[in-house]
Amino acid sequence: MILNKKSDKIAMNKFSAITLSEVLITLTIIGVVSTMTIPSLVANIERNRLDNLYRKSYTIMTDALKRATVDNGNVPIACYYHAVNPYPPAKCVEYNAEGNCTKITLVNGDPLPSDYTGNSQECYRFFESLKKHLSIAKHCPVGKAISDGCIVQYKGNDQVKLETNQLTNSMYTELDANRDTAGCREWRSSRYATKEAVVLNDGMTLIPYSSSFNGPVIAVDVNGIKKPNKAGHDLYFFKVIGNTKGVTITPGGCDYSEIGGKSANDILLKY
Repeated sequence: MILNKKSDKIAMNKFSAITLSEVLITLTIIGVVSTMTIPSLVANIERNRLDNLYRKSYTIMTDALKRATVDNGNVPIACYYHAVNPYPPAKCVEYNAEGNCTKITLVNGDPLPSDYTGNSQECYRFFESLKKHLSIAKHCPVGKAISDGCIVQYKGNDQVKLETNQLTNSMYTELDANRDTAGCREWRSSRYATKEAVVLNDGMTLIPYSSSFNGPVIAVDVNGIKKPNKAGHDLYFFKVIGNTKGVTITPGGCDYSEIGGKSANDILLKY
């Protein structure tokens, strides 16, 4: 009986042992699975980080706008888009050789009202009023945003439009892209070098739409000069909408997105 028990124990040990080849196969499988899942996991973590930074920028901008309104005697600065446009749609009826729109009318041919998009009477002081309520670490004056290191050279809406359309239409040209971005030409690639920009203490960068028209449109790179530096990834756009009674910050303002980018509205909906 004793010998039988011993032989049974030996047999059990023999069958329960794990061979080196089995260990290597298991480690190989673990390595393959890790290779497939870890990059995706890291990308999701980074995406969530950038989303949270965008939500933070929205809070910062909203607070600065409220404080600027208080400074203005609790009256909105006259620089905002209509929350609901009271006019019919407009269209460009003349383009120059570069594809820039030189004449816009209402769709029925009537002249475009001076307040078609909103109120721009005090846009000359809009961004200056906001800056008073931002924690600014660095300021790059007009025309120095790239050269002084506040921003990098982004792909503009014209370049993104060209690359995206050429994926399905080889006949799409730079002129087509210029025409399609004529109403938002200040976000074209060549225009970023003309910008003013401010870098906040937390590294975010704010870029007003235009030096000649500091309107209620501002771009924010939530990641500063760190990569990816792509529209819809870490570069987003805000605009101010409202009326004489009140204004608010909202996503938009000639916004565009590179391939794989996210909608700012979708990010805020999960806030």
